[in-house]
Amino acid sequence: MIYRYAVNSVKYRKVVIIRRGELQKITEPLFAYLESVYSANIEEIDKYTPASTNPEIRKEVESMPGMSQVIFKNGIAQGISQGITQGREQGQNELVDAVNRLRAGESPESIVSSGIDKHTVDLAMTIR
Repeated sequence: MIYRYAVNSVKYRKVVIIRRGELQKITEPLFAYLESVYSANIEEIDKYTPASTNPEIRKEVESMPGMSQVIFKNGIAQGISQGITQGREQGQNELVDAVNRLRAGESPESIVSSGIDKHTVDLAMTIR
């Protein structure tokens, strides 16, 4: 994730880009502070502002989702989406397999005993 901080001035415009990650240690105080805030690291924030003793700051920091939480939630959503897609594909493949086996003369009981669920076999029987 990339964060941009823009400073406007009459003479110039400066954009500072912050890339979060573990590629290098952050040494610039402003960026280290922002990284601490985004990752909800109270101990690190205390180096720059009294977050642990200020209930208002602490509450705000603790309510911010850390980067790992965001990545985790995105990973869960992606996994659910992929699982749904794979489940549909598997169901379609099983239905086609059941229809083909019924057309070849195999009994519904035999197809169910091979691992294809009864609902799929019943649906295949209406298609064949």
